[in-house]
Amino acid sequence: MTELMPDSLLDLRERIDQQRNTIDALKREGHECPDAERQLRHMLAELRTSETVARRMQG
Repeated sequence: MTELMPDSLLDLRERIDQQRNTIDALKREGHECPDAERQLRHMLAELRTSETVARRMQG
C-alpha cells in the first residue's frame, strides 16, 4: 500500500462515505451490489493501512 498524506486520507474518507451512500441507495432499490461492497472493503483496508503508517510516522 502507498503512504497517504493527511489530505489524501481525507479524500479517501470522503470516497468511502460516498461509496457507502451508493451501496445504501442500491440496496434500497432492491439491487445486489457485491462489486460495490468489495470496493468498499478494499477502500476501508487501504484507509486502515494508511492511518497506521501515518501514526508510525508521527510517533
